[in-house]
Amino acid sequence: MPLKVLVVDDEEGLLDLTQRMLQFKCGYLTLGASDGVQAVKLYALNKPDICILDVHLDDSKLDGIDVLRQIKAINPQAKCIMITRITDEPTIKAAKELGAAAYLLKPLDSREWIKVVMEVAEGAHG
Repeated sequence: MPLKVLVVDDEEGLLDLTQRMLQFKCGYLTLGASDGVQAVKLYALNKPDICILDVHLDDSKLDGIDVLRQIKAINPQAKCIMITRITDEPTIKAAKELGAAAYLLKPLDSREWIKVVMEVAEGAHG
């Protein structure tokens, strides 16, 4: 059974592109959310194997760190990869302390981030 991946990004084009790449390059089933509240609901309902969370979510009551915190409250073993343009130490530290599996900076090199997703997937599946 293919892995389920929740992709959360407020940039609709990136959300769509990320989902399509994961579906066609990796064979994963994907769920997409453009805001934090929707992301937490989708996680709770679908229990995806991996989450890819944008840290900065415009027009959302929850940012990516809040989403990570709530997902980890639902499932402390959740595998979450943070993606962002934000390079400030407190944000990176918060993500790591909450148990993010990886913290990747935008713009993303597609080969590199797919490699990271597949490594996290091996841990989630194995």
